[in-house]
Amino acid sequence: MPSLDERIFRKKLTFAFGATDQTLEQDIAVEGEITQIHVILPEFTTAETAVLTILDEDDLKVYESSAITDNGATVIDATRYAANRQTVKLALNAAAGGTGASATVVIYGKGIG
Repeated sequence: MPSLDERIFRKKLTFAFGATDQTLEQDIAVEGEITQIHVILPEFTTAETAVLTILDEDDLKVYESSAITDNGATVIDATRYAANRQTVKLALNAAAGGTGASATVVIYGKGIG
């Protein structure tokens, strides 16, 4: 059996943006190391980019991406330590527009997810 630091975890989050939503967030529990983040954005009607931010339970910034273009998938190699509760925020540069759309964030890492 692998030790805790050798276990791979995967957390999949769906952010369902309404037409007027600009920032959504979700909490996850992670103990270990975040190693890779996948961000899949639809083609929003109004918004053109998004920024992904991960905050720890004291609201300290664990990770913040540069602007991610909509209508595609982005893979981010980001080695960051995480413990307890993390808040994952996805902020669009404008309201989603139209009837809204859903974005997906998948976080991979080592430890307990």
